[in-house]
Amino acid sequence: MSDDKTDGDYSGGLYTRGEGELYEDGHDYIDDQGNDSIAGRNAPNGNQDQQHKHEMSKEQMMDQATEKKGTIRSEAAETLGVSWAEGAYSGKNLRSRCLLVWVVTAFFIFLSVVVWRNGHAGTVVLGLLAIIPACAWVWFGCIYIYRTKTIRYRLTQHRFYNEEGLFTKSVDTLELINIEDMTLRQTLVDRLINGGTGTIILMSNDQSHPTLKISGLENPRAAFESIDELRRRERNARVIRSVN
Repeated sequence: MSDDKTDGDYSGGLYTRGEGELYEDGHDYIDDQGNDSIAGRNAPNGNQDQQHKHEMSKEQMMDQATEKKGTIRSEAAETLGVSWAEGAYSGKNLRSRCLLVWVVTAFFIFLSVVVWRNGHAGTVVLGLLAIIPACAWVWFGCIYIYRTKTIRYRLTQHRFYNEEGLFTKSVDTLELINIEDMTLRQTLVDRLINGGTGTIILMSNDQSHPTLKISGLENPRAAFESIDELRRRERNARVIRSVN
């Protein structure tokens, strides 16, 4: 039997090509059986309408892959049967600190104006009064970037992961079955200024991390209930295994 498929290789009815060849003309063609082929390239003019219907650009394929990945991530909590499975440090938890920096800035601006109007302000004095609020904003910006960009939380069926670090990342793991007590803490500032954020405190018999604080969560109650639910499942499963 002659082999006239010189543009590519066939394996199980699927035509495979390199990525550069696959998108050589910016399009990929799908035949009626859903298989990747180059039949669309050599199709007669009478089949151009059908060929155009099945073509898919590289950008569309990338968009579909991104959408599929987002769907998988959103289904993580549903797969576990809980309302929360992963999260990060929310910038809302820093609203109170941002307000404090604004108060400090306003105070030093007012002080600079008073000193300047009384004629007691020199260049050095005004410079010092300007440096203090500038340093406060730099301090706040560093904290904001570090916490919101590096702190991540993830809940699985058996463990809880706490990831943190900018240049050197560290991942703390806590077995759910080792959690002995849990506390959800929301201060008045959290509820009124920080958008309802909160802190979850996990107390366990883990020697390396007997107390783990999960701070800055935007939906702390959902995370608290999800962790507690999976912890109960783990304990019930251990009792069933012990009985059997």
